[in-house]
Amino acid sequence: MKRLMSTFFSDMRYQWRYGFYLIYAVMTVFAIVALHLMPEGWRPTALVIMLLSDPSLLGFLFIGGILQLERGEGILDALFCAPLRPWEYITAKALSLGILSTLTGCVIALGSGVAGVRYALLVPAMLFGSACFTLIGISVSVNLKSTNAFLSANGLGELILLSPPLLLLFGVSFTPLEVLPGSIVLRLIQASFGLPVAFAWYFMAFALWTGAMFLLAHIRLVSALSRLGGGAS
Repeated sequence: MKRLMSTFFSDMRYQWRYGFYLIYAVMTVFAIVALHLMPEGWRPTALVIMLLSDPSLLGFLFIGGILQLERGEGILDALFCAPLRPWEYITAKALSLGILSTLTGCVIALGSGVAGVRYALLVPAMLFGSACFTLIGISVSVNLKSTNAFLSANGLGELILLSPPLLLLFGVSFTPLEVLPGSIVLRLIQASFGLPVAFAWYFMAFALWTGAMFLLAHIRLVSALSRLGGGAS
């Protein structure tokens, strides 16, 4: 646990040093200003879209960028020279980005002027969403060795993650869409706005998705590091 917490705080310092917090502070201010410039009747839907895209962009986009930076600095190559375990590395990344995403989402919701947000549901929805998308991002990005490959994968990944919930949000609904991670995040965010959603079922489904994506990210990371010459456990 001590090693995990040390890695978690190290990741937060790393993200601070490379300006991730500044980027999200600017994005948060921009989002709040944009919401207040909209007609009041549009704000709830616009806020849902912003909150939906926040964990996706942070979890999937930023983890890819972080992995590219760490690869360039040789951090991945040296990962197993230290006693750090793959699951600790993955958990620290998911938690640090998840907390940043959750704080950003809550600040946007607080500043939006939209009433009736249930933060007891919004907080775990944002945290689960960012963590799951971070795990997906690790699985996709860990073997990418160039910025161009990362950007291509990111564009396709964002499209795959965000298209199903946006279809649901605008009235295109059929059962397979409901069980995808992005759609589950949408339903949990809608539940935090008081819409009649079976949020307990969605939390359970999302926990299963997160567990499956953690296992996949672990397998992919161990495989990538093994090819770099590291041992894994």
